[in-house]
Order: sequence, then structure tokens, then C-alpha cells
Amino acid sequence: MDSTPESIAAREPPAPPNADVHADLGAAHAARTLEAVDVQAFAQDFLLSPERAAPVVAISSHPTRGGYLLDPDALARELGELADVVQIETGEATWALSATLPERLDVYGGAARIWWPGLGETSDPYRHPLLFVRSPDEAEVVQRRIVAAIRDGDKAAGSYGPWRPRANAKETRADLWPRLLEVYKVGDVVRGRVTQIRADFVLVEVLPEVQLLAHISELDWTFVTDPANIVHLGEHVRVKILTLDPAARKGLVSIKKAYGVDPLPAVTPCPGEPPFLEDGSDDADIDTQPALAQAQSRAARADEELQSVLADRKDLMQQLKAAKEREVGLRRDLRSLEDRLRVVEAQLGGQDPAGSEVAFLTAIRMEYARRCDEGDRQRYPLQRMRLGREFLERLRELDGIQVEKVVQVCMQVACQRAHEVPGREVHPLRSGPAGAASQLRARDGAKAWRCSLQDNTASARRLHWWDIPGADGRTIEFASVAVHDDFSIPG
Repeated sequence: MDSTPESIAAREPPAPPNADVHADLGAAHAARTLEAVDVQAFAQDFLLSPERAAPVVAISSHPTRGGYLLDPDALARELGELADVVQIETGEATWALSATLPERLDVYGGAARIWWPGLGETSDPYRHPLLFVRSPDEAEVVQRRIVAAIRDGDKAAGSYGPWRPRANAKETRADLWPRLLEVYKVGDVVRGRVTQIRADFVLVEVLPEVQLLAHISELDWTFVTDPANIVHLGEHVRVKILTLDPAARKGLVSIKKAYGVDPLPAVTPCPGEPPFLEDGSDDADIDTQPALAQAQSRAARADEELQSVLADRKDLMQQLKAAKEREVGLRRDLRSLEDRLRVVEAQLGGQDPAGSEVAFLTAIRMEYARRCDEGDRQRYPLQRMRLGREFLERLRELDGIQVEKVVQVCMQVACQRAHEVPGREVHPLRSGPAGAASQLRARDGAKAWRCSLQDNTASARRLHWWDIPGADGRTIEFASVAVHDDFSIPG
């Protein structure tokens, strides 16, 4: 195409009335060449302008053939004042356009696109169709569709999928399912064109108006979340026929299972017609930009996942550092407590726990500190304790058991763990043998309890205590130690 300043000036269309944003679209009905440096201003100041009243048609060059299969100037002349036509080279300019426009509203790879007025950040790509052109025959059909959509208001022409001129609306194409069964069978790899994209499937046209379904699981060997990331409307693809149901006029195909397999030769739908999808379905004609865009999109998602993993790793490292600092603090606290315990033991200086109430209760607390770790202390907190007036006297008089054993059992009672110790036999203290009533203390509502101080012996010594309820918690009052048949408890 002639790109001299004189030829470019000749192609510049006139400025549309009452729209300054059209000022750089030029004179007489010709397509404007959109360079990469012009893309941002074109998109933001003109294409996305809410004041734009006329549609814009963009035609991109073919990535492998070179040049434009659809003549931009011819289309501009046919549309006249009804639309603005621009032409853009696939490559740097189309990538710049992709970066400027909302997602999936760009044009590339020999395709044409109609941008209707009202284009914005939230526009539906399906309302601004992308029409692929891969052969001169397709170029003629696409030009007819664009003209019909803009000049004649034919909505079907300006949308995705197969189209027939409205003038022939009453004329219906012969059913091509019998022809499909003549030329193709299950297991064949054939040429097709993507005509619909949905959330979990796409439709592929393998003969005019004969569409077969490819489920999302059959689009690629990788996990697919959005079919639009794998295929594009109007894209020529190879598919393997999985099922055919002529009675129901439906069938299933797979795109992933056709990878690397040469398709069968294109077939003629009807006598006198050219082979369907004969042009533009070879590897050399398949758009490279969609595949590249898919690869870049996947790479971008992988990079996002990597960044997320790195961020999580950084967060976990910080948590680990904080945990180590807490561990250091806890170890320091533990050493401090051990030091305090040694001081208390030294202060006791081997005193007899039965020597005083303070000595006995201190011995219980020390036993609790020795035998219960942090988890035990949270599960079995030590209750408030006191000694009854006769407890130490009876403890000194009772033979057959060591004071240290009594201290251990009292600790189990005070943290309410005694009932879990085998052989401890915790039960309410009754006023007599089996069947007698439990003993209660009227003045404070305390209930009498007993348990064994020794295991596995019927004559084991017993510990008696009062469990005193209170608004701010219970209090354990150790009342006496006794032999098996002694049911008394000092009150």
C-alpha cells in the first residue's frame, strides 16, 4: 500500500460535523491508518468518547500473509458518512491498542471489528463483534456483514456467529447433516470455526449452520477456567469428532485431542460452493496473536501466583520469627519460675508440710508446679484452698501413709483432677454405709467428698474435704484424713 504523505493525505476522511474529536480523521471517504503512536489518543479521545455518535470499523492486517484481505478504503467508500474506518497493522500498533482498550475489545490478526457508540470500560465484547478474515472469500462476506449491520441495521449481521443476508431470510439452506454424515465420521479430525463461547462450552461450525459442541474439558490439556482464554470467536480450529447424533442434530467434538493431527481436506457443503473453510485453516494462516496473548495471559497468572506464594512465604517467615521470639520469652519466664521455686524450696528449708497450714498449702502449690505443665495448668486450674481446723492434727495422728502422698492427692483434688486418676474413687461422703445420705453443711452450702489416698486396697486411707460453692468460684477445704470405715468430717 502506498504510504507517501500525498497518498496518506488523500485517504484522510473529512471531519464529522459537531465533533472536534473527529478532526484528525481526515478528508474524503477513505480509511485512516492508525499508527502505534496515535493509538492512545485515538482510543481515549475519540473511540471511548461518550459524544461519539457513529460506529467505527477497524481492519487489522493479516499476520502471515501481510497486507489487508478486507480493503479498508473500499469499505470506507461504501459506508460513506455512516461510519469511520481505520486500518491498523497487526503488531506493535495492535498491542498498543490492546493495552489501551478494555479487555477483549481490541482487534488483531486480520480481523475486523465494529465499535458501536457507547463503548466504555464495562462494555460487553459480544456487542462489538470481532469478525475474522482469513481469505478473499471471507473478506467479501465480512464486508457485506459490516455494510448490512451499519447501513441496513441488520442486527444479525453485526453480531457473532453465522449470518445470511436479510434479503434471503425466507430462503433456508438445505439440511447439511446428511452431507456431514457422508463426508465425516466419529474419530475424524476436521476443520471448524468457533461461533459461540459460553461459560462451560464452545460451539464449532464444521459445515455451514452445522455446529458441534466442545465441552470446556475438551478445550485444552491444562485446567481451563474460561473458554475465552483458549479460543476466540471466529477462530479456525481443528476438532476431533467424538459423537454424532443426526436425529437430535447435535454432536460432541474435542479441540485438545486434535492437537498435532492434520485435518481432513475441506469439503464442499453443496454442489457449486467452495470447500468450507478451505482457506485460512492451515497452520500458516492461524492467528499468532491470540496464541501469544493466551501464553502471555497464562504467564501473567503464573507470575501473580508466584508473587502470592512469595508474599505468603514472607508472612510465614515473619510469624516464625515472632514465634521464636515468644519461645525465647517463655524460656526466660520458665527459668525465672524455676529460680523462684528453688528460692521457695530453700526458704522452706526442708520444713515438715504438716507443721503449719502455710507449709502444707505451699507444699501443694509446689507439687502442682512440678507435675503440671502449661497445658495442664490451663485445663486444670488450681482452686482456692484452706485447711479445716482439725486437718493437720488428724494428719499427724494417721499412720500407714506418708505426708508427701497426702500432699500429692490434695493437689489432685485442688485442681479437680482426682476423679480422672485410676483408683482414686472420688465420691460424695455419706453419713454412713451405702445408701446413707450425702453430707451437706448448712451454713455455706458445702458438700462433703472423699477419695482414696492409696490405690488397690480396700483398707486404703481416705481424704475428706468440703467443696464450698461461691459467686466468684469454689473453695476446697481439706477437713481430715481417715481410715476406710470412718465417715466423720469436721464441720
